[in-house]
Amino acid sequence: MSADTPAATPEPSETPPADVPPLERLLALQDLDTAVSQLQHRRAGLPERKDLTGVAAARGALEGRMAAVRAERTELAQRQGELEQQIATATARLETLEQRLYAARGAPARDLQAMDEEIRHLRHRRGELEDAELEVMVGAEPLDAGLEAMAAEQARLDGQAAALGAAIEEAEAAIDAELGERT
Repeated sequence: MSADTPAATPEPSETPPADVPPLERLLALQDLDTAVSQLQHRRAGLPERKDLTGVAAARGALEGRMAAVRAERTELAQRQGELEQQIATATARLETLEQRLYAARGAPARDLQAMDEEIRHLRHRRGELEDAELEVMVGAEPLDAGLEAMAAEQARLDGQAAALGAAIEEAEAAIDAELGERT
């Protein structure tokens, strides 16, 4: 051995020489067992795991809120579709009646008056339907904005979970390497 090379100290993973007393061998084995237990405990108790659990819980709660908002938004979309269909039906009926009214100049006054009355009724009904549709659309706007905000939050949580997962893998690899050196 040269003067500038330090003396090698036996690693706990090295088998003690046969001339080492049994008590010292037992102590060395106990030290190794303690070191391995500490590394395993450190691996199991990585703070990133707790953080990842918190992120997963937050994401789960967010998904629950998103599902509720989506359900409400779906109901509004269905209601809007129904209103649009009713408006289209009323508009088609109005056009038909107006054509008949203008084509029936020589018809009895009672028939013309009935068609005119139905046209006024349909216009009023279509106005009510359009107002209801507008209310549905206005009610959907905050839901859409909320869903967009929740989707952004979901993406942020997904990124955070991915970063934590990578940190956990890196920490586990370092601990596993250290365990490999000791055993």
